[in-house]
Amino acid sequence: MYNLLQIIFIVSVSLIIYTYALYPFIVIILSKIFKKSNLGTTENFQPNVAIIMAAYNEDKIISQKLDSIFNTNYPLNKIKIYIGNDSSTDNTELIIKNYQQKHENITIVNFKARSGKIKIINELYKLVTEPVLIFTDANVLFTTNTINNLISPLNTTTVATAAKIIKTIKNANGIAFQEIEYLNYENKIKLAESKLFKTVIGIEGGCFAINKTYFPTIPDNFIVDDFYVTLSIIKKHKNISFAFNAICYEDTSTQSDVEFKRKVRISTGNFQNLFAFKSLLAQFWRGSVLAYISHKVIRWNVPFLMLISLLTTAILALNSKLYFLLFFAQLILIQIAVIVNLFNIKFSLLKFISHFYYMNFALFLGFKNYIKGVKTSIWEPTKRTIE
Repeated sequence: MYNLLQIIFIVSVSLIIYTYALYPFIVIILSKIFKKSNLGTTENFQPNVAIIMAAYNEDKIISQKLDSIFNTNYPLNKIKIYIGNDSSTDNTELIIKNYQQKHENITIVNFKARSGKIKIINELYKLVTEPVLIFTDANVLFTTNTINNLISPLNTTTVATAAKIIKTIKNANGIAFQEIEYLNYENKIKLAESKLFKTVIGIEGGCFAINKTYFPTIPDNFIVDDFYVTLSIIKKHKNISFAFNAICYEDTSTQSDVEFKRKVRISTGNFQNLFAFKSLLAQFWRGSVLAYISHKVIRWNVPFLMLISLLTTAILALNSKLYFLLFFAQLILIQIAVIVNLFNIKFSLLKFISHFYYMNFALFLGFKNYIKGVKTSIWEPTKRTIE
């Protein structure tokens, strides 16, 4: 029994280290060695494009969003913008209609009752005739080259591209700095996976492009639409590129409680996707699926691995000083995470420790929500920090 508990402890800790440190290190190093890329080089590839987005109470940012689209160097006569107004109660509709008077390539569809992003994009998709789709959020601002660089790889074997979304903050309050550092780390992993496995784990919904043929109808009650698209493409053995030169910018909330709720919601959606595409796990020998398991599946299970580690060391500590120290160390780290969050301690190392536990607690609550069942994908968006 003692030996079995030791094995369980070692395996659980090893998986945590593998998914957060060893796997990223391996793929980043290998991608630099082989230097492969599936980004296209055909700059003249400029098909007609549909830009699709849902908007709910976005009057603080929607003008900047539309301006960032129209300031593109992509031919405007090849762009059609479809906006679903999700029963906004502010001036969102009025602002969009003002833009319509200047730009005839804007189509607005008003939804009389709150419908949620997924239902809206499914409905807008039915209106689209363009062969290439760009899905984006209202608070993700394009650069002049975003559309061109996002579309270019689609003239190769790639069927979808993920933009490089750079998070911005006005100050370092709350968890924004740690979140940005984590997401920058994620972008490095995605670029490496794109080079090695010709996939991205996973596409970020704030801005991505896809050939219309490969866009799946997403279940209305699903929360994380972008990962559903990612796994649908992987299931079809098709390629996804990380378009690192398709840069855009997104504001990040500095409010810890708001960001925590967002993470719980995303975590719930992650488990929806995990079980919806559970058959993929049997294909672990495929490079893209191995990347999915290593990068996401194990990571989504880290809260449970942490609990297993804590429980096994608690039992083993009864007969071992080493395991007593390991058990005690885990309790100290948990206390640090709680204290840092409660008192907003700004020491960087402690904040990163707190952020790690914070993320995994959100995953645990997300799993709990998934087990309870998800009836709707409608939610209140994060308040915009861009004025």
